[in-house]
Amino acid sequence: MDGYILSVTLNPAIDKTIKLKQLVLGEDHRCNQTFYSAGGKGINVSRALQKLGVCTLSTGFLGGPAGEYIKSQLHKEKIIGDFVEIAGETRTSFTMIDTSTGKLTRVLEEGPRISRRERMRFKEKFIDLIKSCRIVVLSGRNISGAGEAFYRELTKIAQGKNKKVVLDTSGKPLFLGLQAKPFLIKPNLQEMEFLLQQRVMTISQIKKAMTCLFKKGVGNIIISLGRKGAVGSDGENFWLASPPKKNTINTVGCGDALVAGFLYAYTRGKGFKSCLQFGVATGSANALNLQPGLLKKRELAKLLHKVEMRNF
Repeated sequence: MDGYILSVTLNPAIDKTIKLKQLVLGEDHRCNQTFYSAGGKGINVSRALQKLGVCTLSTGFLGGPAGEYIKSQLHKEKIIGDFVEIAGETRTSFTMIDTSTGKLTRVLEEGPRISRRERMRFKEKFIDLIKSCRIVVLSGRNISGAGEAFYRELTKIAQGKNKKVVLDTSGKPLFLGLQAKPFLIKPNLQEMEFLLQQRVMTISQIKKAMTCLFKKGVGNIIISLGRKGAVGSDGENFWLASPPKKNTINTVGCGDALVAGFLYAYTRGKGFKSCLQFGVATGSANALNLQPGLLKKRELAKLLHKVEMRNF
């Protein structure tokens, strides 16, 4: 399977989604609907890529019964996975959807801590897996025990083999990862403010912030704006991509679908503007389904032509 996109999820999770008529703190609730899926940002990226017809392989750390569940789910979905087994238990993330307001409440477990030996085993696997891939996606929360510079280390390893790297994380791992000058980063506004230690609110401030990051050597930048879409630039042109209004079911994984959509278009030789437009349409299509990455091409095609692109 040469030329695949490798997604790395260091800290995967079982995503448990619960729909409630109304969430009231301190009270018991009856669930209208409960849904489980294999989760974690990189896994969500691979799921969306697979739905788009792109060859992908997912890797990371998995442990305990929760890890076995994730492996079995990926097998059912025909998503190829090659994970390092660890002694710790893979975490669970809870999403509660209040159907009366449409608001989401999330509870995210911290996850396991890996040993030095488990870290080295993953590094060896990563070096082997990147031999046949074309793009590496490092996505999601870091795992305890890996060290805050682990994403930077993995980025440099991949770049040493001439692989493009997409980095989508937060906090210090993102800050340190920038030092390796990845091909693409996808922070949100809060993560941009953390990187630059300043408020970023207006379009002009966003443009200045992106310019600062380009000076650090980043190749491409997409800043996700939630329901408002995304701002993106290749260092030459700056675009605001605004999605159409829609009835959102679940926003979990929309940023991951955006990355998948961008890479789908990129691997087909599209320019940055078209890649960003397709990415935002894919993220919007993701919001129409309960499971992250469960895209429907008919919905995606309708949304694509409704994404407004404005140069600024």
